[in-house]
Amino acid sequence: MTKPFDLSGLGGHIVNGQESQTHAGSNADRIESVNPFSGEILWSSRAADRPLIDAAVAAARAALPSWTNLDASERQRLLSKFVELVQSEADDLAHFIAMEAGKPLWESKTEVNSLVTKLGASVDAYRLRVSESDREVRGLRSRTRFLPHGVMAVLGPFNFPASMAK
Repeated sequence: MTKPFDLSGLGGHIVNGQESQTHAGSNADRIESVNPFSGEILWSSRAADRPLIDAAVAAARAALPSWTNLDASERQRLLSKFVELVQSEADDLAHFIAMEAGKPLWESKTEVNSLVTKLGASVDAYRLRVSESDREVRGLRSRTRFLPHGVMAVLGPFNFPASMAK
Protein backbone atom coordinates (compact mmCIF):
# COMPACT_ATOMS: atom_id res chain seq x y z
CA MET A 1 0.00 0.00 0.00
CA THR A 2 1.29 3.47 -0.85
CA LYS A 3 1.17 6.06 1.87
CA PRO A 4 -1.46 8.71 1.11
CA PHE A 5 0.57 11.22 3.11
CA ASP A 6 3.95 11.36 4.78
CA LEU A 7 3.91 10.31 8.43
CA SER A 8 7.65 10.54 8.92
CA GLY A 9 7.39 14.02 10.45
CA LEU A 10 5.23 12.77 13.30
CA GLY A 11 6.92 12.04 16.55
CA GLY A 12 5.91 14.68 19.03
CA HIS A 13 2.76 15.60 20.83
CA ILE A 14 0.54 18.60 20.12
CA VAL A 15 -0.03 20.74 23.22
CA ASN A 16 -1.74 24.10 22.94
CA GLY A 17 -1.38 24.00 19.16
CA GLN A 18 2.39 23.44 19.27
CA GLU A 19 4.42 20.30 18.75
CA SER A 20 5.96 19.35 22.09
CA GLN A 21 8.40 16.65 23.06
CA THR A 22 8.96 14.79 26.28
CA HIS A 23 11.47 16.55 28.50
CA ALA A 24 15.19 15.98 28.15
CA GLY A 25 16.40 13.23 30.42
CA SER A 26 12.94 11.67 30.59
CA ASN A 27 12.91 7.91 30.75
CA ALA A 28 9.56 7.75 28.96
CA ASP A 29 9.15 4.63 26.85
CA ARG A 30 9.42 4.84 23.11
CA ILE A 31 6.20 4.02 21.28
CA GLU A 32 5.84 3.04 17.66
CA SER A 33 2.90 2.68 15.35
CA VAL A 34 3.53 -0.37 13.20
CA ASN A 35 1.50 -1.33 10.17
CA PRO A 36 0.41 -4.84 11.21
CA PHE A 37 0.23 -5.98 7.58
CA SER A 38 3.65 -4.87 6.36
CA GLY A 39 5.55 -4.41 9.62
CA GLU A 40 6.50 -0.89 8.47
CA ILE A 41 6.98 1.66 11.25
CA LEU A 42 4.50 4.45 10.49
CA TRP A 43 5.69 6.79 13.24
CA SER A 44 7.74 6.68 16.39
CA SER A 45 7.87 8.88 19.48
CA ARG A 46 8.63 8.88 23.15
CA ALA A 47 5.55 8.45 25.29
CA ALA A 48 4.31 11.58 27.00
CA ASP A 49 5.97 12.01 30.38
CA ARG A 50 4.38 13.54 33.46
CA PRO A 51 5.50 17.16 32.76
CA LEU A 52 4.11 16.96 29.21
CA ILE A 53 0.81 15.52 30.43
CA ASP A 54 0.61 18.24 33.09
CA ALA A 55 1.24 20.87 30.39
CA ALA A 56 -1.51 19.40 28.19
CA VAL A 57 -4.02 19.38 31.05
CA ALA A 58 -3.06 22.94 32.01
CA ALA A 59 -3.51 24.10 28.39
CA ALA A 60 -6.91 22.41 28.21
CA ARG A 61 -8.00 23.96 31.49
CA ALA A 62 -6.79 27.38 30.33
CA ALA A 63 -8.85 27.02 27.12
CA LEU A 64 -12.03 25.95 28.92
CA PRO A 65 -13.26 29.45 29.94
CA SER A 66 -13.07 30.65 26.33
CA TRP A 67 -15.11 27.63 25.19
CA THR A 68 -17.58 27.98 28.05
CA ASN A 69 -18.09 31.68 27.32
CA LEU A 70 -18.82 31.10 23.64
CA ASP A 71 -22.44 31.38 22.67
CA ALA A 72 -23.96 27.91 22.22
CA SER A 73 -24.67 28.62 18.54
CA GLU A 74 -20.98 29.46 18.00
CA ARG A 75 -19.91 26.24 19.73
CA GLN A 76 -22.30 24.34 17.49
CA ARG A 77 -20.91 26.11 14.41
CA LEU A 78 -17.39 25.05 15.37
CA LEU A 79 -18.49 21.45 15.97
CA SER A 80 -20.24 21.44 12.58
CA LYS A 81 -17.04 22.77 11.00
CA PHE A 82 -15.19 19.79 12.54
CA VAL A 83 -17.72 17.43 10.91
CA GLU A 84 -17.09 19.14 7.56
CA LEU A 85 -13.33 18.79 8.04
CA VAL A 86 -13.65 15.07 8.76
CA GLN A 87 -15.80 14.68 5.64
CA SER A 88 -13.29 16.55 3.47
CA GLU A 89 -10.41 14.37 4.75
CA ALA A 90 -12.38 11.10 4.73
CA ASP A 91 -10.21 9.31 2.15
CA ASP A 92 -6.92 10.17 3.90
CA LEU A 93 -8.39 9.21 7.28
CA ALA A 94 -9.55 5.87 5.88
CA HIS A 95 -6.09 5.14 4.44
CA PHE A 96 -4.40 6.09 7.70
CA ILE A 97 -6.75 3.88 9.76
CA ALA A 98 -6.21 1.00 7.34
CA MET A 99 -2.43 1.33 7.68
CA GLU A 100 -2.37 1.79 11.43
CA ALA A 101 -5.03 -0.74 12.46
CA GLY A 102 -4.34 -3.28 9.71
CA LYS A 103 -7.90 -3.10 8.45
CA PRO A 104 -8.99 -3.60 4.88
CA LEU A 105 -9.64 -0.25 3.20
CA TRP A 106 -13.35 -0.97 2.78
CA GLU A 107 -13.68 -1.41 6.55
CA SER A 108 -11.75 1.74 7.41
CA LYS A 109 -13.90 3.69 4.91
CA THR A 110 -16.97 2.32 6.68
CA GLU A 111 -15.50 3.45 10.00
CA VAL A 112 -14.92 6.98 8.71
CA ASN A 113 -18.44 7.14 7.25
CA SER A 114 -19.80 5.94 10.59
CA LEU A 115 -17.73 8.61 12.33
CA VAL A 116 -19.22 11.35 10.14
CA THR A 117 -22.73 10.06 10.96
CA LYS A 118 -21.97 9.87 14.70
CA LEU A 119 -20.45 13.34 14.73
CA GLY A 120 -23.48 14.76 12.94
CA ALA A 121 -25.78 13.09 15.49
CA SER A 122 -23.59 14.45 18.30
CA VAL A 123 -23.87 17.99 16.96
CA ASP A 124 -27.66 17.62 16.80
CA ALA A 125 -27.77 16.21 20.34
CA TYR A 126 -25.48 19.01 21.51
CA ARG A 127 -28.03 21.55 20.31
CA LEU A 128 -30.62 19.96 22.59
CA ARG A 129 -28.25 19.66 25.55
CA VAL A 130 -27.07 23.26 25.55
CA SER A 131 -30.41 24.91 25.12
CA GLU A 132 -31.81 26.61 28.18
CA SER A 133 -35.30 25.88 29.36
CA ASP A 134 -37.55 27.80 31.70
CA ARG A 135 -40.45 26.09 33.41
CA GLU A 136 -43.04 26.93 35.96
CA VAL A 137 -44.50 24.24 38.16
CA ARG A 138 -47.06 25.11 40.86
CA GLY A 139 -45.98 28.72 40.84
CA LEU A 140 -42.26 27.95 41.10
CA ARG A 141 -40.01 28.92 38.22
CA SER A 142 -36.94 26.94 37.25
CA ARG A 143 -34.27 27.37 34.61
CA THR A 144 -32.13 24.54 33.29
CA ARG A 145 -28.73 25.31 31.78
CA PHE A 146 -26.03 22.94 30.64
CA LEU A 147 -22.36 23.88 30.83
CA PRO A 148 -19.20 22.11 29.63
CA HIS A 149 -17.94 19.49 32.10
CA GLY A 150 -14.32 20.50 31.97
CA VAL A 151 -11.14 18.69 31.04
CA MET A 152 -11.48 14.94 30.57
CA ALA A 153 -9.12 12.18 29.49
CA VAL A 154 -10.37 9.34 27.31
CA LEU A 155 -8.68 6.03 26.69
CA GLY A 156 -9.92 4.66 23.39
CA PRO A 157 -9.82 1.35 21.58
CA PHE A 158 -6.96 0.80 19.15
CA ASN A 159 -9.21 -0.92 16.62
CA PHE A 160 -11.75 1.92 16.25
CA PRO A 161 -9.60 5.02 16.85
CA ALA A 162 -11.79 7.50 14.96
CA SER A 163 -14.87 6.60 16.99
CA MET A 164 -13.46 8.34 20.05
CA ALA A 165 -13.44 11.76 18.41
CA LYS A 166 -17.05 12.44 19.28
